[in-house]
Amino acid sequence: MSGIFISYRRNDSPDATGRIYDRLVSEFGKAQVFKDVDSIPLGQDFRGHLNGIVGDCGIVLAIIGPRWTDARNNDGQRRLEDPDDFVRIELEAALARDIPVVPVLVGHARIPVASELPGSLAPMAFRQSIEVRPDPDFHNDATRLVTALRRILDPLAAEQATSAITPRSTATGTQRGRLGWIVAAVLGTAAAAMLVPTFRHLRETPPPESRVDIVTPATDDPASFALSPDGRQIVFVAKSDGPPRLWLRSLAKAAAQPLAGTEGATLPFWSPDSRSIGFFVQNSLKRLDLDGGHPQTLAPAIGTKPGSWSSKGVILFSVGPLEPIFRVAASGGATTVLPLLGKNATGNEFPLFLPDGRHFVFTSVSQTDAGTYLGSLDGAAAVRLTNLSGQMAYLPSGWLLWVRSGGTLVGQQLDVARAALVGESVALADGVVSVSASATGVVAYRAGGSGQRRLTWVDRSGAVRGTIGPPDESLLAPRLSPDGRQVAFSRETQGRTDIWLQDDARASRMTFGNADSTDPVWSPDGTRLAFVSTSSAAYDLYQKPTNGAQAQEPLLLSQKLLRPTSWSADGRYLLLFGPDPGPNVDLQVLPITGTRKPLPFMRSSFTRVFGQFSPDGRWVAYQSNESGQNEIYVRRFVVPGDAADSMAAQAGQWQVSTAGGIFPTWRADGKELFYIDPAGMMMAVPITVTGSTFVPGTPGALFQANVLGGGIDSTQGRQYDVAPDGRFLINRVLDSAAAPITLILNWNPEAKQ
Repeated sequence: MSGIFISYRRNDSPDATGRIYDRLVSEFGKAQVFKDVDSIPLGQDFRGHLNGIVGDCGIVLAIIGPRWTDARNNDGQRRLEDPDDFVRIELEAALARDIPVVPVLVGHARIPVASELPGSLAPMAFRQSIEVRPDPDFHNDATRLVTALRRILDPLAAEQATSAITPRSTATGTQRGRLGWIVAAVLGTAAAAMLVPTFRHLRETPPPESRVDIVTPATDDPASFALSPDGRQIVFVAKSDGPPRLWLRSLAKAAAQPLAGTEGATLPFWSPDSRSIGFFVQNSLKRLDLDGGHPQTLAPAIGTKPGSWSSKGVILFSVGPLEPIFRVAASGGATTVLPLLGKNATGNEFPLFLPDGRHFVFTSVSQTDAGTYLGSLDGAAAVRLTNLSGQMAYLPSGWLLWVRSGGTLVGQQLDVARAALVGESVALADGVVSVSASATGVVAYRAGGSGQRRLTWVDRSGAVRGTIGPPDESLLAPRLSPDGRQVAFSRETQGRTDIWLQDDARASRMTFGNADSTDPVWSPDGTRLAFVSTSSAAYDLYQKPTNGAQAQEPLLLSQKLLRPTSWSADGRYLLLFGPDPGPNVDLQVLPITGTRKPLPFMRSSFTRVFGQFSPDGRWVAYQSNESGQNEIYVRRFVVPGDAADSMAAQAGQWQVSTAGGIFPTWRADGKELFYIDPAGMMMAVPITVTGSTFVPGTPGALFQANVLGGGIDSTQGRQYDVAPDGRFLINRVLDSAAAPITLILNWNPEAKQ
């Protein structure tokens, strides 16, 4: 291994240089580290001696402090202008021999520009630098420097060291689960040293690819994570001993920290400068600036796919696979629809900006236009790149990565100028649920999802009283029949989601074909189910007899996602919620007979969702964010357009929850209302109705629900129901330990070809 030469000015950065020298000596040995004049024997011609020492070294570190550029001699001349200046001689000797010269910035100095340097040193302005900050960051920064030096001076040893710290080839899933944060602690410093951008490796042999696992706390949302563009941090959703929230981990440290004010957050994404995080929570798009302050609401939105933040201060996001992509300023304001593929612009999702801040890629799930596209903010026509689609990430080397249906993570080079994918695709991993990438070339993915779920009977004390059906990874939205003898739910099989019916004896599939069917709602007599289906490339509502005697019948053909939540006791109306207008979400009423046109329950600028008719049909309980957080409210049900009762309906609204609440459900006799509080507790509120007067009592906690999603509205919907006998049927996660997030370092597919 060749030596390391340290070039510095004594009147600029002696303390920092001394600490760096001591650290390098401890790592490489005193015989391998030279510190300019300290290495010159007395009586020697310093010019020739410095030339000789530099020529024998493998790398030169130029320690640059705040006064390095403007240091002057006794005559007032800048030292860099003096041909006999030690620093100038050292750096000229290295540059002349093509020895790597690495600017090491200390004291918060900046890299000099070419105009500030003599012509012989001008190339210094274009060398990638590394910053070594004072305490408390000195140790981490010095570790990055040491690791990078090893990779330049002794690549074989660095590769062996990387292999030694990478546990993926030996650790089993069980071992990872037990070691948890201990493994993360071992990997933290080493992974950070490889991940954080340091400097270009000025050698022809690229560094070897390696993979490192980051173990996170338990999560029900394994797809929600994102690497920062600068490659220094990762944000993810987890719920260690509390509700799901964002956690932030520096890759230079072993531990992650929860971010205050992000309870219930999902689908985080970064600002281009790595200083802010966008995310979705409580039916809103928000941003959190990491230098302080509280989350800011940017726009109403039900986040179902990640957003993307451009260098031009624009955020793109989608609210559903059959909805358009919306545009909003990073500072908030009005949203606009991007008319990407035709007049209705629907069916688009997964927007991802490219580095120029103008172009972006996105996917379409339309049956006629399905695929991945290249679009532009200037309104140019979008160009289809491939008929495949999935969540994507982009690398500065020009590779576009995406998760194919089935979970294979693939990459292919994107030629933006030609608007085409070029070359062959390359597979990176299988079973992947999400992918992210930094602007420094690091790739992060997670393979595997959350744990098994099971429908579990619980009494009012929280005691488990049995289960229904086997465990499954995809169970959602259990809904009990009016007599409590059957449960309808959605479940994924063979890549499609269907409605299933389960009783004590058996489960039977209710829907068939190539459609995704979700959100089942029972008719009041228990003979039919209403549900959402995508069978005609739109979010259509259907009803079907539960005995299977007849085919499903369309109730509403719609281009917007309108989710049914409750069927009135007289069988005449369905409560829905969905965009109205744009990304804003509100309750709507669908008459089952007649024109079947959705009518607004009540228009507002707030988000009102998950409405529930009372058993007698007189009242509607719902969830709204009008107070600034999700709470449960009750309002009289008045048929939309009934002018006689409209004034009374406007006047009658009652807040039922007092400290946050989601997913209301009535007791069978209407004398109690249940909901989940932010801590995941099942809450009960006594209800008294006298004539037209509605009186809610004081909310009381029943038990910790341990329900899928906890006390957070993460867009999955209500994951419990209440039987006529008062028991609760809860969709519970049996094992919420998440697979680790895997980091790919130095991915270089060209080197393998």
